[in-house]
Amino acid sequence: LTDLMCFLLRTGFRLAEVAARSSGEIKYLTRANLTAVVKGVPYVDPSPEVLRSMSAGDYFLVTPPRSKTDEWGEIHCPFPCTLMYSDDPLNPARRLRDAELRAPCRGEARTTTPLFARPGGVLLTHSYMDPILSSVLTYTIGREDAAKYSWHSFRIGLACALRAAGCPPDPMGWRAADLTAVGCAPNRSASTR
Repeated sequence: LTDLMCFLLRTGFRLAEVAARSSGEIKYLTRANLTAVVKGVPYVDPSPEVLRSMSAGDYFLVTPPRSKTDEWGEIHCPFPCTLMYSDDPLNPARRLRDAELRAPCRGEARTTTPLFARPGGVLLTHSYMDPILSSVLTYTIGREDAAKYSWHSFRIGLACALRAAGCPPDPMGWRAADLTAVGCAPNRSASTR
């Protein structure tokens, strides 16, 4: 769960892009969506040795899967996310690297192996994930405040942070009206610089 939360805080992917669909169609992130770039060399199927050699300056590229809002990646963010590696224990690139080392996956298996899964490789589902988030939030901030959040809050939070930093709404596929509707106002001081 911590791996997923660290990842979502930095990427803004939807839960639907990490959880299985009832249709069985693969529209979730798999290991094949992950490319390690180590010492400037991209590895789509990194060996454990390559992964263990990662250090500052190395990174993962995470290519978005097909999504419900943009079936063919033509409109909303068809570009990979870059996750820079650091030794910080909550760094999402480090956590992805460590997950790859704990459960190696090579070759064709990368196209069907989920990037995030339950123990034993069981696919994540909305019905499994929603109660977990609700329980964690209820415990930490109380039931009333917990009810205000969902997995989509990671995406909204990142969009608002980017907007506050003066970034245009387009990088995450958000229109300005969408951002205003969820309470993200443009950073006026950034736009006047």
